[in-house]
Amino acid sequence: MLIRFSQQPPWTVAELLVHRIDEVNASAVLEAFVPMLHQPVPDLVFELSRLDYIDPAGLAALQTLLERLSVCKRLHLAGQGPVLQQLQDLAHLPSTVELYPTLSDALH
Repeated sequence: MLIRFSQQPPWTVAELLVHRIDEVNASAVLEAFVPMLHQPVPDLVFELSRLDYIDPAGLAALQTLLERLSVCKRLHLAGQGPVLQQLQDLAHLPSTVELYPTLSDALH
């Protein structure tokens, strides 16, 4: 399992359980969110604190995912570190995405 989904009303939390998103697992990360693309949740936190490596394929997959999830009313990314900074700098995040250093911060 790459992602664990849980409810912390009003939020749905998607917690990344792996340390890297790369060409090996990028498509599987996208596939994990397919149900949300058919019935979008209004408030989603994508918790990325475990992420310590992302290659170009992973960055492209994550950018695609965030664009597709922009139908959420509120979309927060939680985590910190160089990979999140790289994502913020390179991925041209949709304006609906907000970054927070921790899951707790993202939920409040």
